[in-house]
Amino acid sequence: AIQNYLRTTYPYTLDVPMPPAGRDAVDYFLFDLRKGYCDYYASAMVVMARSLGVPARLAVGYAPGEYDARKDRLVVREKDAHSWPELYFPGYGWIPFEPTAARPLFQPQAGLRRTQEENKLDVEATMRSLRWRAALQGAVRWGSWLLAWLVIVLGGRWLWREWRLRRRAENPWQLVWLRLERASPGFGVIPAPWLTPRELAQAWSQTLAARYPDHPAASALADAILALAEGVEARAYAPPGQRPADADAAGAWRQVRSGLRALRFARLLRRK
Repeated sequence: AIQNYLRTTYPYTLDVPMPPAGRDAVDYFLFDLRKGYCDYYASAMVVMARSLGVPARLAVGYAPGEYDARKDRLVVREKDAHSWPELYFPGYGWIPFEPTAARPLFQPQAGLRRTQEENKLDVEATMRSLRWRAALQGAVRWGSWLLAWLVIVLGGRWLWREWRLRRRAENPWQLVWLRLERASPGFGVIPAPWLTPRELAQAWSQTLAARYPDHPAASALADAILALAEGVEARAYAPPGQRPADADAAGAWRQVRSGLRALRFARLLRRK
């Protein structure tokens, strides 16, 4: 049934374009191109048969060619290069088929004809399966584009916010403190503009003790925020020789960021 469907539905021609980049060749042949040569017909029948659970393979070689009666032999030329599918039927083995419209049908023996009749394949079911696969591939492509768009949007938003913080900050210590202020509302701490760094650190300590009384990461985070606050104040007010190095700000922020991530994870586990 699949063989007859392909032979009668898709015209034979060698004048076909290459499948678009990234496009499945069989999908392109069946639903868009709708014409082709032996490679397309044979590949399509293999895919359609496999979608119905029938073992199938692609054979590549040469057609029988032309019989030369004078020399009593078959003459096979380059133009006889050919591809065809072979389907496996228990008790009979691999049976060749000829779905290419321009080629004569194989002449099976009577037993093989009976096998083909007993194993008729539902072409409509096959086409539905292939259309579903094409739709799924389209959905995956759209999903990939949507994911890329979300990454660009969210990444651009983060870069914009980071750029604004860097413009406000006068030094690396102030930059990491602004990052902490930005994260504070998400943990129930309001960074009021009149609070000093040490006062905001105290507010963090009280909130963490109330919300995570038994979590070891909460205590470690409170200590890390206090150390960060002390560094910010020392960078702003200490004499030049006693100020912390700007390079140390990144290490202090890593300690704080690690604690923030640990508590975010703990919060997710609580919701579950």
